[in-house]
Amino acid sequence: MLRAAIAGLAICAAASPCFGQVTLRIATLAPDGTMWAHELHSWERMVEKESLGAVRIKVYFDGVAGDELAVAERIRRRQIDGIISAGTLCQKVAPSLRVMKVLGLFQDRDEAAYVLNALRPVFDNEAQAHGFVNLAVGGLGSIIIFSRNPVATMADLRRTTMWTGRQDDFTLAQLNALGIHAVPEPIEQAGAAFAAGRIDGFLTVPSVALAWQWSKQVHYYSDLRVSFLTSCLLISNASFDELSGDAQGAVRAAAAQALARLSELGHRQDEALVKGLFEQQGLKQVRVDERFRSQFFMAARGARDRLSEDVVPAPLVTRVLSILADYRAARP
Repeated sequence: MLRAAIAGLAICAAASPCFGQVTLRIATLAPDGTMWAHELHSWERMVEKESLGAVRIKVYFDGVAGDELAVAERIRRRQIDGIISAGTLCQKVAPSLRVMKVLGLFQDRDEAAYVLNALRPVFDNEAQAHGFVNLAVGGLGSIIIFSRNPVATMADLRRTTMWTGRQDDFTLAQLNALGIHAVPEPIEQAGAAFAAGRIDGFLTVPSVALAWQWSKQVHYYSDLRVSFLTSCLLISNASFDELSGDAQGAVRAAAAQALARLSELGHRQDEALVKGLFEQQGLKQVRVDERFRSQFFMAARGARDRLSEDVVPAPLVTRVLSILADYRAARP
C-alpha cells in the first residue's frame, strides 16, 4: 500500500534527503539484546522498507532517554516523538488503562487481551485528548511473585518487602491496602536494591524477571497471578500529523503487528519459564494452594471496592467485570 503510494520518492537525488522524509524517535526502558529489542528492530526495518526510506524508526533502548515521565517531557519539547511504555505513561495519557493493573482482576493473557480489545476505542480517545496517538496496545503478561524466601501464604507475602516501579503509585497504593509492603525503585536499580536487602522480592512478569536478570538473584517464585502488565506504543499527535495518510497507516499497521508478535513471544516464553526453565536455572517453585489463592483474591476484591473514583471509576470496573463474565461464560 505505502510502497505504491510513495514510489516517486525513491527517485530523489542521492545527495540530499527526499522531501517529506521523517525519522520517528521512539524511547523505551526495554533492554537491548532482548526478545523485545529483536522485534522492535524488526519494526524499524519493516517501516523503512515499506516506505522506501521515507519514514524511518529509531528506537532508543535501556532508558537512555530517561524514565517515562522524563520521556514525556522530551516529547513535549519535540526531542523525542514517541514511547513504548510498560505502563506509567500509558496510564497517564489513557487513564482507563489503569484498570488492567487492578489486583486480582485477570488470570491469563487471553482474558486481558479480550478486555483490551473491547476497550480499545476508550484508550485511543483518551490518548488523543492528551496529545498522543495510541498506535498499539498489548499485554506483557501476568505479574507473579519472585522472592528471596518462599511465599506460600498471605502471611509470607505480608512479611516480604516487594519491589514496584518508582512511578507506579497505583500499584503501590493497592499493595499497601492489602498490608503488603512495597518499595518503589527505578527499574534499572531494582536488582541493586535486592542485593542490598532493601527489597526481598519482585512483583513482575516472568519474561521481565529474565530480561533484567532478577531471576538469577531470587531463589523462589510463586505463580500467583497478582495483576497484569500492559504495554502501549504512543506517538505524539504533532509528530504523527507530519506523516502522509499512507505513511500513518503503514506505521500504525507495523506497530500493531510488532506488539502482537511481542505478546505472542512473551506468552510462549512465560509459559516455558514458569513450567520448567526457571527450575532448570536453579529457582524453586512454591506451590500456591487454594487457601492462599482465595485469601489473596478476597483481599484484592476488598481493595478494589475501595478504589478512588479519581483513579479507577467504579463504572469502568463494573464494565470490565461484565466483559470478563461474558468471556468466561463462553469458555467454561
